[in-house]
Amino acid sequence: SADSKMMQLLIRNLSLKYDIGIHPSFASNEFFKKIIIEKNRLSTIAKKQITKSRQHFLMLKFPDTYRNLIDAGITDDYSHGYADEIGFRAGTCSEFYFYDLQKEEETKLRIHPFAVMDSTLNLYMKLSPEEAIKKTKEIISEIKSVHGTFITVWHNETLSQWKEWTGWKKVYEEIVKNAVL
Repeated sequence: SADSKMMQLLIRNLSLKYDIGIHPSFASNEFFKKIIIEKNRLSTIAKKQITKSRQHFLMLKFPDTYRNLIDAGITDDYSHGYADEIGFRAGTCSEFYFYDLQKEEETKLRIHPFAVMDSTLNLYMKLSPEEAIKKTKEIISEIKSVHGTFITVWHNETLSQWKEWTGWKKVYEEIVKNAVL
């Protein structure tokens, strides 16, 4: 369809300028072949190898999810964080290699932990945009003090004018401003 072709063109054009990655479907956690199909589809559209990932709904089933990503050729994953609170699920704000405890081996899968997600602030913690700006300023300051990496997960609907997201575009802008300063 015309919409499909336009979407493919958009993805291809964005991939020329930016790093892109796969956002595996919910079902891919149960069916490994879906990751391969989805990754190959994106790779074909972008005309480049896909090595980055963030799980849909932060679905992590240890160690299976990470083993599946490794088997699919993913080298970097951005799923390690909390859905219902801010902070670091792995206790660090620096990337690290996944260590498979069952196999007693370090893998080549780099984990990039994130500290803040938009829906965490609004839907789980029920913060106002002003409170969210204050909370994120605090965590950004802490990360900067240890020379860590601040990663945030942000969804496109957050920047919309949907009722539950009114005022959240400003939160995103403030996060970017505070992270860069």
